[in-house]
Amino acid sequence: IKSRTVTLDSATGFAPSAATVLAALGPNTRMIVLSSPCNPTGRIWSAHELRALAEGLLNRPGAPVWVLSDEVYRELYYTPESPVSIAQLYPHALVANSLSKSNALTGLRLGWLLAPSHVMPAIVKVHQFITTAASTFSQVVAGEVFRTPGMLGAHRPHYAALRETLVQHLSAAGLDFVPPEGAFYCLVRLPEPFAADSIKTAYMLLDDFNVVFTPGKAFGAEGWLRLSWVSQPAVLAEGIARLGAALLR
Repeated sequence: IKSRTVTLDSATGFAPSAATVLAALGPNTRMIVLSSPCNPTGRIWSAHELRALAEGLLNRPGAPVWVLSDEVYRELYYTPESPVSIAQLYPHALVANSLSKSNALTGLRLGWLLAPSHVMPAIVKVHQFITTAASTFSQVVAGEVFRTPGMLGAHRPHYAALRETLVQHLSAAGLDFVPPEGAFYCLVRLPEPFAADSIKTAYMLLDDFNVVFTPGKAFGAEGWLRLSWVSQPAVLAEGIARLGAALLR
């Protein structure tokens, strides 16, 4: 199976673009994988762009192109409206989700895949060879989450407050960044001369300033760093202060 990455435009803050994805399709394309809210950009595919993507795919001749939508951060959004799923607009869609991010239950290893009923037998056939089953404990916890109104989005206010802290301190430090619309990641643009090598810069920040970032090159975004802002506000503020001191000295 061959795959390739479609790079979004850093000049627009890596805004999701249906036109960019549709232009990258080839005659042998069989599936598109997208993430919304996205790691590492924190961007969300808008309903407008998803409709444009769905319309473009439906008007494409030949076999349908499936869309696998990674929506594990779906409950962690900071936009006025909750994210729209491609599955609401396009019939050939698969949706992956879990409780790992929405409820900070990574250790339960509990996720699921939504798909049209006619393709589910093939999915189950593959699934049975790569994993066994979710533990009883995980399923009991999940049942409680789904039965309790508001539980899925219960952590959103906490992350929204942390996001305000993030934006405030990054702006005060004079750093250029992509304001996150969802998830808990943020891309920070590296100034010169650091932009040429995000891996080297990430090691420098770790060794000299004791702060950890993921180099943008790992995501195909050289010249950027990914910041995870899941921490106490004071710790987050200190980390950003050290980042500013290192990059803007």
